[in-house]
Amino acid sequence: MQQVRYFDYLSELEKHLSDYIQPFDKVVFLVDSNTKSLCFDRINRSHFSVIEIPAGEEYKHINSLIHIWNELQNLHANRNTLLVALGGGVVTDITGFIASTYMRGISCLYIPTTLIAMVDAAHGGKTGIDFNGIKNLIGSFNFQPYVLICTEWLQTLPERELKSGLAEVIKHYLICDADSFYAFCQNPLKVVYLELIQKAVSIKNHFVAKDPKDEHERKALNFGHTIGHGIESAFLGTKIKLLHGEAVAIGMFCESYISFKRDLISENDLKSIENCLLANFSLPAIVSFDEVLKFVKHDKKNTDSINCVLLNGIGAYSLNQQISEDDIVSSTEYYNGLLQ
Repeated sequence: MQQVRYFDYLSELEKHLSDYIQPFDKVVFLVDSNTKSLCFDRINRSHFSVIEIPAGEEYKHINSLIHIWNELQNLHANRNTLLVALGGGVVTDITGFIASTYMRGISCLYIPTTLIAMVDAAHGGKTGIDFNGIKNLIGSFNFQPYVLICTEWLQTLPERELKSGLAEVIKHYLICDADSFYAFCQNPLKVVYLELIQKAVSIKNHFVAKDPKDEHERKALNFGHTIGHGIESAFLGTKIKLLHGEAVAIGMFCESYISFKRDLISENDLKSIENCLLANFSLPAIVSFDEVLKFVKHDKKNTDSINCVLLNGIGAYSLNQQISEDDIVSSTEYYNGLLQ
């Protein structure tokens, strides 16, 4: 079972970090160009090596893997090397994949620095990279045992990055915690981040423990992601920078609308969800429905049809719902209409 430790201050994290690195011959941090200066340079790094990649989802590809594998080889990393992810979702996804493949597997430790990584990406064992423009098409399960969460890192984030992380929190509430959803909607500015992160991690790990390989119940965590990943992939080919949480927020608009059209949620439920999302996110319109549709068709959860998680009331979900191309087009058109 994954062990998660929580800290309010970086000094506390550093004291405990030494407990985790003692058994290893070498410790290598994987950072991006943002966390190199904002995070890695703030810790006592005298005994650590570092590998840096550019920041951004657009660098979550195989060339980054090749660069990291080469650097590990140059550093003479071996099976008694600890690879530490210091960054957001892109860094944790890549680190987990590298750790599961280099020398057929080395140990890794996650120190997430963004809210979206703290509440979601650093947990559950999923790793991956984007391939041929498709989100997380190549990946593995690597159930890393340790995650160290320090809320002081949140001070390094711009407001937009913080809000991106809130999308995954809202998703958790919508599938299994209606009371928390309504409480958050009433007081979105009174977030206590440590409590919010602990609750989100507890919800995610509940699903992971029941279904580690994402074969049934864990798929509930994909609410907002079937259409959301298609939207995120479509925006990668444009000049508009769309964060993962923002894509998931748009996906939740669309998949909530489909839930309403199937009488799974009420019109009042739909309006509550829309009001919450509109109050917390400033989102762009979808430009190309054809591009979104193309990428949704390649979603990993699909079989002979497009499979989606829908809501069955706020705080409940309905798995393995088959949606059509018309559902995707009508829901994305509905979303665009909300922005007008």
